[in-house]
Amino acid sequence: MTQAAASRWSRWWPWLGGLAGVAALAWVLRRLDLERFRADLAGADVRFILLVPLAIVAEQWVRAWKWRQLLHPLKRGIDTLRIARRARGVGKRLAP
Repeated sequence: MTQAAASRWSRWWPWLGGLAGVAALAWVLRRLDLERFRADLAGADVRFILLVPLAIVAEQWVRAWKWRQLLHPLKRGIDTLRIARRARGVGKRLAP
């Protein structure tokens, strides 16, 4: 494959990945009864719904702590700024 062909494909990979994600989401939600979902959501306790983001943040903190404990014996510094830059680069590729 030539450099020009590789460059052409590299522009399309994010779009193909996004299309695959939308197709997977449509496949997962194909049998969702929207009226039942709305009724269940309307009948739900708001306090529990508000706890969901807090639970997600707590889970991520625990997961980060776990990996820090696992990687600490390696005595290799983890450059969080470098990780943040890589995450930003991935984010730019996913959502240009």
